[in-house]
Amino acid sequence: MINDAKCSAIAENASSEIVGKNNVIKFEKVTGSEDFSFYLEKAPGALAFVGCRNEEKCACFSLHSGNFNIDEDVLEIGTKLYVKYALDYLTSDK
Repeated sequence: MINDAKCSAIAENASSEIVGKNNVIKFEKVTGSEDFSFYLEKAPGALAFVGCRNEEKCACFSLHSGNFNIDEDVLEIGTKLYVKYALDYLTSDK
């Protein structure tokens, strides 16, 4: 799975504005995204992860763990990221 370069740049800029540049981590390669690649065969896009770890709320287990717990405060951040990305994408010179 390879992100579209322009979509990836829009996502990085939007993320930097919402959570701060120091909180944006670039992943070089991950293999857990192969299904998403089928979408990118039809339209440009970018896969990104929104972190939800918060040890104070016992939200520190992996997504596939039976102990997984989400810090629901991250839902607001994720929503802001999606909205910012969509607005930036729609106003870009695709």
